[in-house]
Amino acid sequence: MGTGSSTPALEKSELEALREVTGLNPKELKRLYARFEALDTNGNQEISTAELFAQPDNALNPLLPRIQFFFDLDGSGTINFKEFVTTLLNYSTSTTHEERIRFGFALFDLDGDGYLTQREIFRMMKMMLGASLADDRIDVLSKSALRHATVQGLLSIDDFAALVSAEELEAKVTLRF
Repeated sequence: MGTGSSTPALEKSELEALREVTGLNPKELKRLYARFEALDTNGNQEISTAELFAQPDNALNPLLPRIQFFFDLDGSGTINFKEFVTTLLNYSTSTTHEERIRFGFALFDLDGDGYLTQREIFRMMKMMLGASLADDRIDVLSKSALRHATVQGLLSIDDFAALVSAEELEAKVTLRF
């Protein structure tokens, strides 16, 4: 792969392997690689936390640490191109509603136990809303979400799916490559 060049330099074998795994065509992969290179400011083929936060679009995103967690599939603390592409597939037009639900749910499921507690919902809403809503209002909203729980105090993925409409999810978590 390239080292910060303006033209994506994907090796043919790497391009083919990613195409097979992702279903993306070479043109889509090259566009994603160009974006990856733009984020990889030091050209070492990995995006670090510092590089992510250095981007003006990302600097104010309160969900960035949580999103980075999902991109860093191997837990190395950095994101390589394969991880970048694999995670972006969660946002593609070919992703099913069920896959988007799973991804959205996992974003909120901070402890990974398969349920959302009021505390997790509160923390994620606080991250997303920041200072735009007072904590007591966020508390009311997070508790309100739990009224739909089939298990007392725990929101399952099925409960979460019932709360989120397909159109809302489509609008908020879809990228076109």
